[in-house]
This record gives sequence, structure tokens and C-alpha cells, in this order.
Amino acid sequence: SQVDAMPSFNFLSLQFLLLLLKFRLIRSEYSPIPCTDFSTCTSGFFCNLDNSHSGFCQSCVDSDACKGLTLSEAGAKNCVSSCKTCSDVGTDCSQGSFCKFVNGSSGFCFAEELRETCSELAPCARNGYFCDFESQVGDRLEGLCRICSIGNDCFRQGLPEHGVASCTESCSDQCFSGLYSKMFVNGTFYSNNVDIPYCANPKNNDVISTEKCTNAMPTGRYYLNASGQLVDCGLGLQNCADADGAICLIQRGKNSILEKLQACENENGIGAIIYNNETSNFMQWPEENTTVPSVGISGEGGDILLNHFLGVPVEIMIWDYAYAGVTGFNECRCSENVSCANGQFCNYNYDVYGYCENCANGSQKVKAMHCLFSGLSQKGAKTCADKCDVESISFPTCKFCPKEISVDNFHLGGRPNCDFCPNDDMKYPDRNIRMYDNIPCWNIDRFYNDYQIDSDSTNCKIAHLMNYICGCSGTGYVGANSERKKALLAWLPRISASLSIMGSSYIIIDISRSKELRIKLINQILVGLSVFDFIGSMAYALTTLPIYKEDFVYGALGNKQTCIAQGFFIQIGTISALLNVSLSMYYLGRLKYSWGRHEMKKIKIFLFAAPILVGLVFAGAGIPFYDNMFLWCNNSAKWWPEIPIILALIAASTIMFTLYRHVSKEEKVMIMYRRGSINSLDSMSNSVMWESAWYLLSLYCTWTPYLVLQYLWASEKAYFAYNLATVAGILVPLQGFWNFCNYMRKKMKLIGYDVIYEMNLSIKSFSEMNWSR
Repeated sequence: SQVDAMPSFNFLSLQFLLLLLKFRLIRSEYSPIPCTDFSTCTSGFFCNLDNSHSGFCQSCVDSDACKGLTLSEAGAKNCVSSCKTCSDVGTDCSQGSFCKFVNGSSGFCFAEELRETCSELAPCARNGYFCDFESQVGDRLEGLCRICSIGNDCFRQGLPEHGVASCTESCSDQCFSGLYSKMFVNGTFYSNNVDIPYCANPKNNDVISTEKCTNAMPTGRYYLNASGQLVDCGLGLQNCADADGAICLIQRGKNSILEKLQACENENGIGAIIYNNETSNFMQWPEENTTVPSVGISGEGGDILLNHFLGVPVEIMIWDYAYAGVTGFNECRCSENVSCANGQFCNYNYDVYGYCENCANGSQKVKAMHCLFSGLSQKGAKTCADKCDVESISFPTCKFCPKEISVDNFHLGGRPNCDFCPNDDMKYPDRNIRMYDNIPCWNIDRFYNDYQIDSDSTNCKIAHLMNYICGCSGTGYVGANSERKKALLAWLPRISASLSIMGSSYIIIDISRSKELRIKLINQILVGLSVFDFIGSMAYALTTLPIYKEDFVYGALGNKQTCIAQGFFIQIGTISALLNVSLSMYYLGRLKYSWGRHEMKKIKIFLFAAPILVGLVFAGAGIPFYDNMFLWCNNSAKWWPEIPIILALIAASTIMFTLYRHVSKEEKVMIMYRRGSINSLDSMSNSVMWESAWYLLSLYCTWTPYLVLQYLWASEKAYFAYNLATVAGILVPLQGFWNFCNYMRKKMKLIGYDVIYEMNLSIKSFSEMNWSR
């Protein structure tokens, strides 16, 4: 009986080999073209997404017929969206799309942006497109730009000769070959790796082959191996009872490939062969959630196995030596062990493997933007930075500008990951954030979600500061988390600035009207101080109005020019603080050195020229740095813009301390030697000293909160200190108002208050005389 069985088996083997040869001959007609949810099939095809995110291109059918196909849910949806039919007599395409006729008078709708014309003299400009050259105008060939399909199907699209040539040239790439996968049935060779359809110029080294096994990750090692008897598991809709220690033969359809493999694996199956539910070949993409090795074959090949080889030993071997397929965008598959060509990097879209992408052309910034803000995986971004010689993305140095961004920032330091929009309530994803080089909100959000950025990092804090632009709720906008708070931040400083404008105007007008007042140096200094304070207060009063409109700050209607103008005049206004030092020097000269009009005249030019010159230099130097500071536009650079104010406070305080010590010393001398003159000296020295002290006090009230706020911002702290920002915004425009109060105090004393003052002195003197008795 053994002898009788042998011829039968040889006959089946011979029949099997003949069928395989038949498959080889018809292979060029039915070779499947792989695709993913992010790559597009060519005209008249859709991606069936059999493996959730990947699958193969199938011919389009009428969109109503998509539901009748044995497709996954994702594939059915893709069929409907990709296969909207149209014709020259009806079923018009929607606005923004056009009808691409693929069957004479009928075809399918495509997006209008794909309707780019081309010719021999004007080829397609976009990478991944070719010219179909389907029309002729006179002696000139023309056509439409079509996206490269997945794989080498240039000869199977019905293209004219020049269209085929353009497709082959534009859509081909030399890839590494070699996912070596073999399948033996009962010791008979069944399938080996092929280059078609993965490379445009195939190597004719295929012996007997119908498909290419693809269920392996590019890890550079002998990845999967299984051998056992072949058992029928039907459609794999439920666990395969006979799968224990066997190779599962499963038909495609009804459920996902992963579910089929799991049905085999759940019953201890050690491998699977998935055969198509159509005549054409079927190729299987990697499944990361199962360890069962698998291959995909055609429907006819499956029928042969089902009818003649159940119970026969089958061996599946898959090497992932250097598999690299070509997608529609000339991308080669890659991994840590499958390198890309020079000038390319691996995007690692699938964690352990991905596709080769070209490094961006252009400046370092352009390359860095491509690596960090094009949606690459974190591993892909790091590889891009390494292979494309990208260091970082640099931003201007300012208080609210993002810090340098590089792949070195991708670490958490034991803290949670930064969440750009913590409450996931982004209202305006398409708005651009100017401080981030106009990167759109959705891209910034994706950057912080996809990459490991420390939630305590400065960049995370600045991202939260700016996320209000995108409509995210939270502590952005310096902590102004409601429209009411934003309005107060804009309107309260306007009230303060208005008070200063009125106060400074009164001092200027009152002194200018009187010749007697105009000739005194102290009044001239007060007028100069008030003029510059008036200029600064006018700029402060505009608050948010000149800020860039695209920053979406409350009340902002400005642009770059208006913002620079406001910042410049605010900086000019700080000259008033410097003139306070000149005022202190006047009191020091008058009281300590007893300078008269002649001596004061000698230093008059210095008292005016030095503050004005310093103020103008700093105002001019700040022109490149004037930017949005939420309250108004001002110098956004770190540290140095506040130097004049800090020096003014130090100088005025030093002069005041010197004046105080002088007056104290003189009082002690008078007590010892000229007791009778104590009252008159006390009146004179205290009057002058307190007059100077009031002006110094106004300087401190005006600038201290603002300097604290600027120091904290420059130190990358207090980005959300709303209360401090509000107090600083109210006080910093008030210097003109404080000066007005000091001026009126002195004037009231001159026109009547001196009577009360003398009465107080008399009472004091009388009390001291009685006490001495």
C-alpha cells in the first residue's frame, strides 16, 4: 500500500508545482500593492486596511457596493470615502474635487489640489508624484500629476508609454532587498522572497513564488520559525480546536487578521497561513500583538492547501534580514539593522521599524522643524536629528520665548509629561502661536503629547503661558483665567496712566506760566521729569491696544510696528526716573555743599544731558526686543532693560542716605554750640530733606513691584502671578501722579500751609521752654 500511495502523492506534488507555475505567470496581473492609513493608493483604488492601519490596494467599486465586500470596518469606511463615483452624465463631485475618468466616461472623485497639470517641460514639482501624459496638445505631451501608488504598478495602470516612463522614474527607489521568508509543504518548496512589487526594478531571481511574507519586524535576526501539521481553521472567527501544535490554515474575511491569528494562538497554534478570499495574492503585514508567525497567500493557493495538504507537515521560516519596501512616496522600510541611504533617516513610525525619509533641505532651522514638528515618533525625531546633523531649534532670547528645543529635552526627570492643553479643551487648533515661529496649536499640542517633555521645564511653563491662544483653559495669560481678569489687566493701568497724564500736565503748565518759577533749576528739572513721564504715561495708557493682534491678547489690535512704537515710548518715559536722580543731586548740592545759582549753573547741563542720553541709548537698543508683555509692549529681553531704573534707585538712595547723614551731623553740632538756632535749622534741613525723600519714595512706589515682576520673569518664574502683574501694572504708570502730589504739597505749604507750619513750630518751641524749666 505504501508503494501504491507514492505515485498518488507524486501526482499531487506535480499538479501543485504546475499550479504554482501558473500563479507565477499571472503574478504581474494580480500582485497586491501594500498601503497604510497614511499612504494613498493610486487612482481607482482604495486601501482595504485589513490590519487596522495597513493593508493592500483594491480596485474601487461603487461606494454603495463597499458594504458588500468582505472588508474590515476601517477598510469599508476607506472604500466609501475613496470610491465616490462620477460620470459625464451625472453624480457630480462635491465642491473642491473633480472627476478623474478611469473608465472612459466614468471614474472617481479626487481632491482638487491633486489636479496639477504637467508636461515634458514642466514636470510635477511635488515629491511622490508623476505625470501621466494622457493628453497631447499639438506636438506637446501633457497630463495630470498623479500620486505614486504603493509599489511597482507603473505597468498596470493603463498608462501611455511616456506615463509609464515618468512613473518608473519618479516612483522608484533602490531599496535593500531581503526579507527572506520560506514556506515548505511536506518538504516541497512553496514560497520564497520576491522583489516585486516592492522595488521598481525587480531582480529576476524568483524561482517559484506567488507572494512575499511580511509578518516580521526589521530587527536583523532570525525572527519567526514554526513547523507542524496543517489544520483547517475556517475563517478564524472562533478559537481553532485542532490548532494545538499545528499550523492554522485560515481564510481571509469577516474579522481582522489579528483576530484570526489570536484564534490560532489561543489554542496553542504555532503558525498560520492566511489565504485570500479572492483569486489574487494576499500579503500579510506585521502583527505586533501576537507571536504566531504567518504568511499570506492567494485564494487559489489556499484552495490547493485546503483540498490536498491538510495534515501534511508545513514549515514557516521568516528572516528579517534587510526588508525594505517602497511606498508611494519613495520610502524604504528601515530599522536599527536596516539603514537608510545617506541624507535619509528612519522615521520609526511603527516603533521598531519605519520608513526612510529624506532630510529636509534648507537651513538648520528648517531641518530642525522637520525633525521635531512633523509628527515623527520620539525615536524617529532623535534619529532624524542624528542623521540630518540637526542640533536644535533656537528662538529669540526673551522673557516669554521658548527655550532652545532639541532631542536632548526628551526626558522627564521623574516628573510627569508636559500636557500642552491639560483639560483637553482646545477650541482653536488652527491658530498659530507667534512666539513659536507661527507653529499651529495642533502641532504644538502634538509635540508635547508625543515627546517626553518635563512638566517642570521652562518650555512646558511657557507652553502653558501661551496655550490661551489655542483656547485652552487654565493658568495661561499670566494667570488671567477669565475674561474679567483679562479686562482688569488692561483697564486698571489705563486709569493709573490717566492720573499721571493729568498730574504731569498740571506741573508743566503751572511752572511754564510763571517766569519766577521757570528760572529756578529745581522747577526746570521737574518740568523735564514731567515731560518724559507724560510721554511714558501716554504709551502706558494704550496698554494692550498696540500688541500684535495675532497674539489674541484682550483688546489687542496692533502689529509689529505699533508694538515697537509703544515699547520705544515707554522706554523714553523711563528718563523721568533718571531725572529723579538729578533732582536728588540738586537737593544734595543745595543742602550739603551750599551751592548757589552759579554752582548749579555749572552742573545744569549734566543734570539734563546724562539722563536723557542714557534713556535714548536704552530706548534705541531695545528696538529689536520690543514685544508682547501681556500688559503692553515693552522690552522683552532678559535683565538689561531694567538696568537704568535699578541704577537710578541705587543712586537716588545713596544720595538720600548721604543727605540724611549730613543733616543729622549738622543737628548734633547745632545742639552743642548753637542751641538757640536749632529750631530754624531744624525747619530748613528737615524741609529740604523730606522734600527730597518724598520724590525718592514715589520712585520706589512706582518701580519696586514692576522690577520684582521683571526679575521673576527673567528668572523663568512667576509666569502665572496674576496678582503681582496686576499690582505692577497699576503702579508703574503712576510716577507722574506721585510727583503731582509732592508738587502740590510744596505749593500748599507756600500759599498758606506755612502759617499752620509756623504755628506748629511755636507750640513746639513753647512746650520745650516750659519743659526745660
